Amino acid sequence: MNIRNQRAGLSDLSIKAFVKSGAPKEKLEKLHSYTNEHSPIWDTICNPVSITSEIVTS
Repeated sequence: MNIRNQRAGLSDLSIKAFVKSGAPKEKLEKLHSYTNEHSPIWDTICNPVSITSEIVTS
């Protein structure tokens, strides 16, 4: 629980991709960009969406 009246969420994220490949660095950079541009999680973090929450009781 957040009892100190501070944000409960993260302030920043950092991702490192460790790749073992014989591909040229240029191709890996293109793949990295493509992956980020088409990742649903990346998109959601970069472009926050509205969230709804409800309590359902029987």
